[in-house]
Amino acid sequence: MKLTVLGNYGPYAKPGGYATSGYLVEEGDTRLVLDLGAGTLTNLLDIAPPETLSGIFVSHLHYDHISDLFALRYALEQKNLSLNLFLAEEDCDLYRLLTGHRLFNVINIDEDTRLELYDFSLTFLKTRHTVTNHAVKISGAKTLVYSGDTVYFEGLDDFVAGADAFLADCTQKPGSKVPHMTVDDALHFADSGIRVLATHLPVDFDPEPYFDGTGNIETVKYKGVYNI
Repeated sequence: MKLTVLGNYGPYAKPGGYATSGYLVEEGDTRLVLDLGAGTLTNLLDIAPPETLSGIFVSHLHYDHISDLFALRYALEQKNLSLNLFLAEEDCDLYRLLTGHRLFNVINIDEDTRLELYDFSLTFLKTRHTVTNHAVKISGAKTLVYSGDTVYFEGLDDFVAGADAFLADCTQKPGSKVPHMTVDDALHFADSGIRVLATHLPVDFDPEPYFDGTGNIETVKYKGVYNI
């Protein structure tokens, strides 16, 4: 299983050509996109044309996770391609605007959903954020969990247990009251033996000094490629 980081900042990107949340997970001929935030589409198209994608998982409807989905629609129109879009149903205008496009094949998910997507099996967990957010567990030859955005809560431990890696929103400073996990939460998961790939970087705080000497934690690099 291969993970490519299309964007790793949130809620907005650091100046200098960076991007917000977006990732590509590949195994065999299966290519699953996890979110597609601002600035990620050009990075995706550099390595995976729309016709090669198996689907896109949307963790939640915040702009830094979905902005480039609207631009992607133009690419789908030019190629007359449809694409699977996996997300939770929401009674809001943004959900209707995003999912109303004729070329998105919308598959609504919740905690009871179990999906087989070619080389992957997908399960989901509702987490704790300011809007409805779901983490996803992607099981193939290896297992990757992606948190989307969330604060820490005990249910995450069971969902992440046994995974080969946890791509986690966990780079806020200790004691932060924003609705995201902190570096202390990253250390909690690393202490349990999980390989933590820390992401959703704030532009005004560097988590790296907190992770020094901790072998189980890596702060993901922009456009970085990771073997799971």
